Amino acid sequence: MDALQDHAMAKASQQRRHMSLQRIEAALQGIAKEEFGWCLRCGEEIARRRLDSDPTSPLCIDCANLVEQ
Repeated sequence: MDALQDHAMAKASQQRRHMSLQRIEAALQGIAKEEFGWCLRCGEEIARRRLDSDPTSPLCIDCANLVEQ
């Protein structure tokens, strides 16, 4: 049972790392295209405080809240 749980935890950790890498790559592409800091959903500027907190945020806070609902 422990081996199955360890395997599931390792897989989940690997998936989180993969998602983080994808978000970082998307942010870098946004910088290259001069689109970094603009919400992918509504096109409005993402607040500086939000980007300071998470520079890989693809959505403004309003759109992120809508997606979570």
